[in-house]
Amino acid sequence: TWRRKLSRNFNEILIAFLTRTKPLEEELWRNCKERLLNNGLLKPLLKMFSDPMERCRDLAITIVSECMSMVSEPAHFLPLIIPVIVTRLGTPEISEPSEEIRLVMIQFLTSIVNQCGSDMSPYLHDMVTILKQTVVDPYPEVKKESCVCCSKLAQSISHVFHQESELLAKPLLQSMAHQHSKVRSACVKAFGAVVQYGSATPINDALPVLAQR
Repeated sequence: TWRRKLSRNFNEILIAFLTRTKPLEEELWRNCKERLLNNGLLKPLLKMFSDPMERCRDLAITIVSECMSMVSEPAHFLPLIIPVIVTRLGTPEISEPSEEIRLVMIQFLTSIVNQCGSDMSPYLHDMVTILKQTVVDPYPEVKKESCVCCSKLAQSISHVFHQESELLAKPLLQSMAHQHSKVRSACVKAFGAVVQYGSATPINDALPVLAQR
């Protein structure tokens, strides 16, 4: 049956990711990608985003990301995926302890924005909730990727972005003082996108910060 075949293929996917001994075959993904998400495996995979073992979390995020990159209608799965990421990244206390996993997760979020474009509109509040935390993340790479995600989001949903854009201004300004020049540069670019596609009010707050730099 197809369920037995799916189970066998899913096991092959897990083995390939865990051992890294062979590339995942395109045919294997074609057989599995839609069924992985459509037939009950997405929820268990999303549950693994909070697994105690870092390797399991990494594996689950990677598999979901790979599948999302290949499905025909990725926005269909956003109601399940976005709340899970909010739980892991969108709280003042860091729920995800691993810097590397936080980076992988925010990279996944950026890819979702690239794939779904204007379909991200209903998730503006959730996205802002996440990004205002990750922009000030202790890990510089997470800060930089969050800035990229901010810019992509602002461009993708410019028709509604102004509704909450000001909430991203303060954390971006805070990270502009970071010791790494690449982080500061990323923050300036993201702040420009936030102002361009959102409210211009934060410009007044940015002038003293930029003058100091």
